[in-house]
Amino acid sequence: MRARIELTGCLTHTARRPCVKGRPFYTTSASEIAYFQSQGVFAVTVLEGKPPKAKAELKPPAPSKEVEVVEEECDDNDLTVVSYTKTDLEATKKADLQALAADEFELDLDPDRMSKKVMVAAILKAQIERLEASEEE
Repeated sequence: MRARIELTGCLTHTARRPCVKGRPFYTTSASEIAYFQSQGVFAVTVLEGKPPKAKAELKPPAPSKEVEVVEEECDDNDLTVVSYTKTDLEATKKADLQALAADEFELDLDPDRMSKKVMVAAILKAQIERLEASEEE
């Protein structure tokens, strides 16, 4: 059994537990429900069913330790194009992102002044620009 109990008659009540008018609380204790029902200053509503479950915090899956590189073969001169995904970049440390940006895209990213989101966005933007430039050729 579960009940919603609200103080309605006076401003405060401190006998069984501290209560303030207008601030309901819930209990599953049969003795508490009986006590508050016997008092004239409480509104007791017995609820049916099970109590609602608290929302579990959703945790994202653990990122993989290695950055997954997607390689596609190009028709021109048999070269391979390397693509980085947002998920993989977000799982990479800021120092590694800085090194990747400098080596692959000639970007100068400062991990002390930039958030990881901004660094990932800059790398993805540079990657898109490079892919668009290679398609135009």
